[in-house]
Amino acid sequence: MAEPSSASTKPPEQEEDSVSEELLTQWTKEAESGSINHQFKIACHYLKLAELGVDQENNGKKAVFWFIKASQRGDEAATEKLRHCVLTNLGISESNKSDALWCLNTSASEKRVRHAAKSLFARLNTGQSGVISKAEYIEAINSLTAGHEKERKILLAAGECDC
Repeated sequence: MAEPSSASTKPPEQEEDSVSEELLTQWTKEAESGSINHQFKIACHYLKLAELGVDQENNGKKAVFWFIKASQRGDEAATEKLRHCVLTNLGISESNKSDALWCLNTSASEKRVRHAAKSLFARLNTGQSGVISKAEYIEAINSLTAGHEKERKILLAAGECDC
């Protein structure tokens, strides 16, 4: 007869879900810096805690906050998790409901274009007055839309506008 392992006293599902405070702090810093991957990871962590009943309201709201951040950037997996939260009313409040619904009703492509346009504006609007060159515009768009050809074409076409 095999002896029980004394390596851990936690149930297997809790063992897999546990995240060290150090790792959580690192994920939070990365998420706050704009890493979609870390926004999604931290949101999933908080969602799992909420679903396990650990400070459900607070962790649910944190999960929704980070799912919204990632979804606003076009992350489709975050949007699907957010849809789950809306359908189950987990973490949804009056203060985040309109943002969550916007994320669910807006295509990933439009979200990426909007984010790229905001990033482009922020990058180009560094206090300099005057007009930027076409080469600077194209360089900024290419650096912001790597891997997203459709969005790149839309922003390039917008640059051709004489409006």
